[in-house]
Amino acid sequence: MHGLVALFLQGNRLETLPEVLNKLPLQVLWIDGNPKLGIPESIASGRDPQKILRYYFESRREKGRPLQELKVLLVGRGQAGKTTLLKQLLGKRPNKREPETHSIEIRSLTLDCPRGKVQVRAWDFGGQEILHATHQFFLTERSLYLLVLEPRTGTAQRDAEYWLNLIATQGGGSPVIVVMNHSRNRRWNVDEVKLRRTFPFIVEFLSTDALHGEGIEKLRSCITRTVDVQMPDVWLPFPKRWREIKDAVAGMRRNFLTYHQYTRLCVHHGEKDPQAQSDLAEILHALGLALYFGKDPRLHDTRVLNPSWVTGGVYAVIRSERVKADDGQFASRSMLPVLREAAKKQIIDVDDYGPPSRRFILELMRVFQLCYASKLDNGRPVQYLVPELLPEFEPKMGEAWNTAPVRLRYRYSSLPEGLLPRFIVRTHELSDGAPHWRRGVVLKHGDAAALIRAETDRPELNVFVLGDDDETRGVLVAMVRDELDSLHGELKLRPVEELELTGDDEQWISVKALREVETPRRKKQTLPVQPEGVREVNVSRELDKLVPSAARAIDRNPKRAPIPVRVFVSYAHEDERQLKRLDSMLGVLERQHGLTAWHDQRLIAGDQWDEEIRRRLDEMDIFLFIASAASLVSDYIRDVELRVAKRRQRKKEVQIVTVKLEPCAVDGDKALGKLQRLGRRVGSIAETNPRSVAWEEVRKDLLPVIERARERKKAAQR
Repeated sequence: MHGLVALFLQGNRLETLPEVLNKLPLQVLWIDGNPKLGIPESIASGRDPQKILRYYFESRREKGRPLQELKVLLVGRGQAGKTTLLKQLLGKRPNKREPETHSIEIRSLTLDCPRGKVQVRAWDFGGQEILHATHQFFLTERSLYLLVLEPRTGTAQRDAEYWLNLIATQGGGSPVIVVMNHSRNRRWNVDEVKLRRTFPFIVEFLSTDALHGEGIEKLRSCITRTVDVQMPDVWLPFPKRWREIKDAVAGMRRNFLTYHQYTRLCVHHGEKDPQAQSDLAEILHALGLALYFGKDPRLHDTRVLNPSWVTGGVYAVIRSERVKADDGQFASRSMLPVLREAAKKQIIDVDDYGPPSRRFILELMRVFQLCYASKLDNGRPVQYLVPELLPEFEPKMGEAWNTAPVRLRYRYSSLPEGLLPRFIVRTHELSDGAPHWRRGVVLKHGDAAALIRAETDRPELNVFVLGDDDETRGVLVAMVRDELDSLHGELKLRPVEELELTGDDEQWISVKALREVETPRRKKQTLPVQPEGVREVNVSRELDKLVPSAARAIDRNPKRAPIPVRVFVSYAHEDERQLKRLDSMLGVLERQHGLTAWHDQRLIAGDQWDEEIRRRLDEMDIFLFIASAASLVSDYIRDVELRVAKRRQRKKEVQIVTVKLEPCAVDGDKALGKLQRLGRRVGSIAETNPRSVAWEEVRKDLLPVIERARERKKAAQR
């Protein structure tokens, strides 16, 4: 069967695989549910034949032995006793006045399991609320979690649900032992039945008093049993040369290295396969030996070897009194004083952070949506804003938000602490000059404005949208919903989205339910509403506030979708940070007007970038040139992108349009000055105040260009 491309072998109790599988052109291989093959579930469930077979045969040929290493994470509220608990497990004397953990402390522990000794890296997380937003970047799959709860604050049940939800989204079903600490001379409980039903990965609930050593041996036995019975990855064979690479990485003293340096290390130890090198990096990340960010193309070239180093640098900023006093704002040149402030608290050693690594820490925070560049100089960030350190309370605002014609709410089982700060980072181009605080932000587009606010007394997010122009207001609604949907997807959250009914204060209806029942011939329907009862609802009128009717009609019948129009966005990399608003608008046009937009930030790691760009240029229908001082002098844009665009324009295959990002010589350019410019009525984007007015003009001017391109494609198909 030399042409076999799909093979389904799941659940067949296989013990070996034949070498001949390597000779088949397999594209799909389902092999999970065969534990005796010794393939990690995380690899087997990925369905990638090359990855699965590579791991299996590499570990067999080199007579791989089990690695028997593990990452254990202690999480929970501050002062719950995590550090004291870990000290007891390590056999160390606890401190009655144990200082708070400022970031993450990583300690080594050995477990005596029936099948052999297991080396553990125990991560003790700082539990202060302001740090919770950063934890998500260090919670990993194939790990063991100790969730430490305490009764004194009276929030144990809520804390349990909060942390278990976070572990569920980031830990990939890793086992959790719930430790109810401070139990000496008191009996206290959480709703175990409900928690077990909701979070089936819970192993056990145990009572301890870490300070006095009570319940520690029972906890140690539970950990050992869990590792031995419920964590098969610990006992899987590990290729010999991977072990050598792992040991070399563990022995390094440097804090980070380039990807090229990492691959050279792999080659030195005999691992030449690029994909295998990437697979191993993921395993090193799960073991807690390194932090691997290769899946993010913006950090593809970096491997952080020392997790304590990167967390220390990030937490130095997050915990900085200096930055907090300035409402979360700080200049890039202030990074050294911020680090010195942390060094005085003995959080870090400032000598570990030279100028290049300081810039790396800031870029890492920006990519992980912990901060954003609030001020640029020649395209380079000179000032940052950390939303976690914004003022706590909502400022006074003149807008009558309660009378907003569009009001949405999102209800969560528990609201993650970092949700709103990350949303603020993602949408900062829409909030320029508008009010923002730790739990809320105002966004603007054209004459429309939106308030997004996380409530303090319930796990709920409210969205209010104002604006007299229905179309512009609808664009802002779409931008807000798109960003929230994307964020919910990243955090694996499934909140209930509800819309307040027109003319009925505090009467809410599920947006999903509205979409499911809408039929063009039946405008009004009697439907259940929140908080209780039923109402006669004009379904189409309510949905018009969120999605245009034409777009909904296509959702109901995809055959009615218009011919797609492809837009190639040409811009200088120096202007990348200023184009978030354009990207948001293009996203709305994609969903509502059949547009397919592409720019090189959508390149996937590993793409041959020049080849991919040229392919996209050959496929495009519209060439959108972002004119700036930098783009006008770019050799690649002039000699490659614009040359192809002009050649295809002469053949009447594409249309070239421009957006003037800033004052520049585009209007005087012999060729570009003659082209259609979007937003001509308002001049350049940078010269318009507010900039959102200019971007809305760009959007409106782009709509007829899209339709002309579509008509041209229709004519070519006849």
